[in-house]
Amino acid sequence: MRLTRIVTSTTFSEKEFWKRSLLGRSLLFFPDALRPELAIRFENSGKWGLPEIYNQAIDECPTEKHLLFVHDDVYLHDLFLQHRIAEALGRCDVVGLAGSRGSDPAQPSWGLAFDADLKPVGWQTVGALSQAGRSEGRAPPGVVLSGAVSHVSRYVEGGDPRTSVPAPCLGLYGNFPEPCDLLDGLFLAANAALLQERKVGFDPQFRFHLYDLDFCRTAKTAGLRLSTWPILVSHGSGGHFDTEDFRAASRAYLEKWKDTVVHCPAVPELVECGRCGALLLPSTVAQHGKWHEEKEQGARSKEQAPDPDPDPLRTLNPAPCSLNPRAGREAEASPSAAALSAESAP
Repeated sequence: MRLTRIVTSTTFSEKEFWKRSLLGRSLLFFPDALRPELAIRFENSGKWGLPEIYNQAIDECPTEKHLLFVHDDVYLHDLFLQHRIAEALGRCDVVGLAGSRGSDPAQPSWGLAFDADLKPVGWQTVGALSQAGRSEGRAPPGVVLSGAVSHVSRYVEGGDPRTSVPAPCLGLYGNFPEPCDLLDGLFLAANAALLQERKVGFDPQFRFHLYDLDFCRTAKTAGLRLSTWPILVSHGSGGHFDTEDFRAASRAYLEKWKDTVVHCPAVPELVECGRCGALLLPSTVAQHGKWHEEKEQGARSKEQAPDPDPDPLRTLNPAPCSLNPRAGREAEASPSAAALSAESAP
């Protein structure tokens, strides 16, 4: 039984798809019993946006199947792909290969950072931009990247499609599997029935850019769980972020979700305690100082107090076994639990 239906779009004709695209070439290696169902839009040079194709696939898919939305420049190395997806969707509702949790909601990316002109400047995890965002109360305390994807930079021209398989060159973003808020659109898997039931789909205004992040936010709003999963693929593109089309989509995306941006208070500088060296929030300094005073006062009172009467309950404890005199000496030398408790009290 075919558990998964692959949905993709390509500029190639059907004949060229099987010879030249990474996705088509990889599918030729799948035995018929393991090959997923295919829903492919051939010769799409921009007439149909990805959301139109993906939404149609959601509407038409039988409820017992899983859907895999994948780019045509992705080489699928794992012949047990359907089983991997079934395993993943047993743990979460939407599966990807790369993504993040806690990324800056005012950025049009799950991990990259952009300046005020929407030009890419690096990753959100490093650099002055992420620090500035946090100090302004705009960015969360830290982004957690997750997943791993291999990257290649070529389509194979002509020849036998089975003679050249891209060698994986793995790029590791972070630990996986990990719960995520956003996932990369090169590979997104979900259960068709759940998408239909929760009315989760793709916004047609994001034709080729940001459709994936918008989908993830819609899914999260509908209560779906997102996660990365270890499935080996090779991607033939690093993305096209420094283009006018991407910047136009970014402005529309940020405008759509602007009311959901959480403004986090700036983290104040910590104060070091002069007595114990602890790092404290300014609001807790007085309380911490009072704790030190009470502890010191308790220690002085203990030194001045007379020895208490022996605990009457202690006489009820049986004496150490006479067959083990060493145990008796150790018991006499070691303080009781009650004594330890009294000494450790502030």
